[in-house]
Amino acid sequence: DEILRRCEGVDLIFLEGFKKIVSKNEDVPKIVAVKSAEEAREAVKNFKPILAFTGLYSTENLNLEIPYFDAVKASERIVNMVEKLVEERC
Repeated sequence: DEILRRCEGVDLIFLEGFKKIVSKNEDVPKIVAVKSAEEAREAVKNFKPILAFTGLYSTENLNLEIPYFDAVKASERIVNMVEKLVEERC
């Protein structure tokens, strides 16, 4: 509750480490960092909605219909995706 009070009036918040609180909250789009195919498959079951995957493991070959972005090489693509989402919601 304290965090939410501090964020009133803010258009965009990046959270890390709150998966139990926001995992199924569909008002909170997620970019999920994964280290393995197993983590990616678990994320699909546990997190809604997932905008994209990032992390050490590329999910491109898993046919999950969720894009994968290498955060180091494709940071601009991630920014563009987030900007588009914000524009759609405003």
